Amino acid sequence: MTVEQLAAGIAIAERDTSERLPTLGQFKAWCRTEPRDNYQPLPRLEHAAGRTPEGQRWLAFMRLEGLQRLNTEMTIEEAKAILADCDIEEMRERSKEHMARLQNL
Repeated sequence: MTVEQLAAGIAIAERDTSERLPTLGQFKAWCRTEPRDNYQPLPRLEHAAGRTPEGQRWLAFMRLEGLQRLNTEMTIEEAKAILADCDIEEMRERSKEHMARLQNL
């Protein structure tokens, strides 16, 4: 990345009002965009993913696997109930594939 791209990413990060640090992928995306006055931070993972049944399953999976701290009231028992009909091993494999792709960005 160029110095200008890094400066653009930092400028967006400075305007970000969320309580969390951006992920590496999010920061890279910020660096590749032009700064905008109408920038809105991305919604928290729990809010964005919680809108669909598939998103709820992935949130429950992350809660059980300890992959990410979530600002959610979801208990382990609730996560297990959501995942009762899911193939956890398949989700683990998909998660590993996604992580490998992210590391190659």
